[in-house]
Amino acid sequence: MSLSRAPQSLDELAHRAGEEPTPLPVEEAPAPGEVTEPSELAGPGSVPGAVRGPADGPTTTPQETAPRRRVIRLSEVVRPASATPLVQSGDSDLDERRGRLIIDLALRTGEALLAAGTPAADVVATVLRLTAAFGVRAAHVDITYTSITVSIHRGLGEDPLSVMRIVRARVADYLVVERLETFVDELAENPEDLAGASARLEEILHAPRAYRPWVTSFALAMMGAAISALLGADMVTWVITFVSTLLIDQTLGRLGRWGLPPFFGQAVAAAIPTMFAVAIYLVEEHDPHLWGVPLDPPGNQVHSLVVAAGIIVLLAGLGVVGTAQDALDGYYVTAAARAFEVVMMTLGVTLGVALVLSAAHRAGVQMTVLNRPYLSDDLVTLVGSSFVFCFFAAIATYASLRAAALSSVLGATVFFVFWTLDFTGAGYEMRVFLAVTLVSVLANWLASLAHVPALALTTAIIVPFLPGGMVYRGLFKLMDNDPATYLLGVQDLLGAVASGLALAGGVSLGTWVARTSRGLTRSERKASRVVET
Repeated sequence: MSLSRAPQSLDELAHRAGEEPTPLPVEEAPAPGEVTEPSELAGPGSVPGAVRGPADGPTTTPQETAPRRRVIRLSEVVRPASATPLVQSGDSDLDERRGRLIIDLALRTGEALLAAGTPAADVVATVLRLTAAFGVRAAHVDITYTSITVSIHRGLGEDPLSVMRIVRARVADYLVVERLETFVDELAENPEDLAGASARLEEILHAPRAYRPWVTSFALAMMGAAISALLGADMVTWVITFVSTLLIDQTLGRLGRWGLPPFFGQAVAAAIPTMFAVAIYLVEEHDPHLWGVPLDPPGNQVHSLVVAAGIIVLLAGLGVVGTAQDALDGYYVTAAARAFEVVMMTLGVTLGVALVLSAAHRAGVQMTVLNRPYLSDDLVTLVGSSFVFCFFAAIATYASLRAAALSSVLGATVFFVFWTLDFTGAGYEMRVFLAVTLVSVLANWLASLAHVPALALTTAIIVPFLPGGMVYRGLFKLMDNDPATYLLGVQDLLGAVASGLALAGGVSLGTWVARTSRGLTRSERKASRVVET
């Protein structure tokens, strides 16, 4: 009896039975980085690659196998189909001579905008729009308060082009801003040759001012008279303030031509209305009537109103709106420089007022200060005087007549809103903030429709709210020899700071709301990609 060897494999069993061996389905190993789904043929608890026997049911032939399993790649899950490059490859096809001509055109445009008081974000967006009009996509604009740099990257193997210009003179001229923005918009729509564009830019930059010097001087004097009316003064005070403001303008112009630093110019200019106030007080003590007209109506003090109006006119030329907008747009270096300039110029004003008040006290002149709120509570006076004031404020900054008309309407509107909010019981600073915010939104919307600089409108509407009366009252109390009034003087000065912050915050919020409602925030920020030094 012989023992036979047991079959070791299915092949041997099939051979003994006279059948061809059936190949087993081979499961492919997943490739690196792939996730495979479990087979539909595998039952619960089955092991991949195991052979199903008769007890498990009928076997599956190659013709009956399921379709190829779906493969999910990790790269499809983690990585997007397309990616945006973080760094531009550069304008490699740009000729060096053409690139320098484009940079020169962009630099002169940007320098003129900065010198005219345009916020940094608007300058960057305008310059990048100009370079894009000539096919340059890899331009970079770098702005500080005193300089502007334009660079063009031309790719590997080519030298980059970079030029910087220093911004020396700063004079608010919103008509130049309007012309430059129109010039760039036309280039963006219909690009022309560089020579023709450069010639047009030269015409804009060397064109005469919109108004003669005596017109702007008259406008500043009318601003002084209108602000005194806004503060509730009588007609005699209007005339005195008109003369005082006219003298301030002529003095500042003369000192500027002599090269005196602006800080000392502000101090000298602020001393002029204060000396007018001292002279008026001395005249009042001798005779309360001038040419038969009372100088001091009941509850009013002419000398206080003259100084307050003079301070407001001096503060009107400061870039409060530009400072707030630069801070809102993230240009903190430029915003900090503008804010420091505002602080220094304000300190110059306080120095001039304090020196004259101190000299008057030492001479034994016992002046008093107006304790009532400086703004008038009469709606007709508020709306009418602000209408006149904002019109001449726009003319004084060389804005177009169209912008001046819009400014006057907005000025009347902001004081109507301010007067209406008085019925809500809100405090002074809150009413200023809400009124300026609402009218700032309207100003930006009208500026886009009328194609005028929004800065010209928003600057005009906030000037009447500048806290000239609070500054004068606080300084007056600090100059008093009574220690009991020191704390009250500090409170008045802090109130002036709070009013200034309310103005800046209202303009910033209104500008942001206007931009967001027009859908320009994202595009403007894309156009303003710049790294400040």
